Amino acid sequence: MKKETKKAKQLFTELRPLFENIDPQLKNIATDDFLTNAIKAQNILGKTNQKKIKQSQEFLDQSKKDLHSSKLLYTNKEFGNSVSMFQQCIEKASKSYGLRTGFIKNAKEIRHESPLVFIKGLKKILIENNMIEMIEKYTGSDEREKITDAEITIKSEKEELTKMTAEQLDTLINLINQLPKLSIDALKTKLQPVEQLVNLFIPNFEQILSTTFLPIKLYVLSIISYKHWQRSHYPDTSILSAKDYNLNMPLVKRLPELHAISEELLKGIDKLLYT
Repeated sequence: MKKETKKAKQLFTELRPLFENIDPQLKNIATDDFLTNAIKAQNILGKTNQKKIKQSQEFLDQSKKDLHSSKLLYTNKEFGNSVSMFQQCIEKASKSYGLRTGFIKNAKEIRHESPLVFIKGLKKILIENNMIEMIEKYTGSDEREKITDAEITIKSEKEELTKMTAEQLDTLINLINQLPKLSIDALKTKLQPVEQLVNLFIPNFEQILSTTFLPIKLYVLSIISYKHWQRSHYPDTSILSAKDYNLNMPLVKRLPELHAISEELLKGIDKLLYT
C-alpha cells in the first residue's frame, strides 16, 4: 500500500498543473494532503468482511423482490401497498449499498430513514478523513453545516417530504435522468484539451463516470420514498393515510416511471458491487 501511495502521489504531482489548467480554483484542493486523505477514504470503502458482504447481497436480492411486488400491486390498483413496497425496495437497496461500502455498520442504525445511509457516507469520507476543510477551500462554503442540515431535515417530520407536489417530484425525477449526461458532458468539455491523454489512460472513462452516479440516483429515490414506509398502508395517520394513495397523488401517478428507473439502478448496483 505504501508503494501504491507513493506512485499515486508522484502522478498527482505531475498532473497538478493539468488540474489547475482545467479549473484555477483546484489549486486550493489539489494538494498532497488531499490525496493522502482521499487514499485513506478509499481504503475505508471495501473494508467489509464476508458476513457483511453476504448480508448486503441479501438486502439487494430482497430489494429486487420488493420492486417486483410493487409492480404487481400497482397493476392491481393497490396503490398504497404498491408505494409501500417501492419504499421497501429503495430502503433495502440503500442498506445494501451502505453495508457493502462500509457507510453503515448495520442496517438497524438507519431504521426506515434510508437517505441517512448517504449522509453517514459523506461523514465517513469527508469529515473522518479531514477532507472537508479542503473541499470548503474549493467551494467557499460551509460544507459541514450543509451535511448537518441535511441530516436534521431527513429526521424531521416536515410535511413537504411526504406530500411532494407534481413539480417537486418532476424536478427530482429529471435530476435522476439528466444528471449523468449533463455532468459527463460538462466534464468532457473541461477535459477537451487533454482528451487524448484521458482516453489513453482511461479508455472506459465515460462508463466509469456513469457508475459514480448510481449512489446519487439511489439517494434521490430514497428522498422521494422514505417517508412512505408507514403512511401508505395505515388507515389513519396525521399527514397521509392509505386512502390518499390514488392516481391523483403525483407519486402514485409517476410510480411506473420510478419502477423502471429503479430496475435499471438495481442492475447497475449489482454489477458495480457484486460482480
